[in-house]
Amino acid sequence: MNKKYEGKGIARKLVLKVIEAARAQGVRIRPLCIYAKKLMTGKEEFKDVM
Repeated sequence: MNKKYEGKGIARKLVLKVIEAARAQGVRIRPLCIYAKKLMTGKEEFKDVM
């Protein structure tokens, strides 16, 4: 892992872009990545794509 990228919110931005693309394409996401799963699970705002 490269320390210079830590704490910059890059992973969150990436997951949110994937969610945005899924909504645009009308597909659902099954998060397998631990970070994406933690971010999305139990959140009402992501219920439509899960």
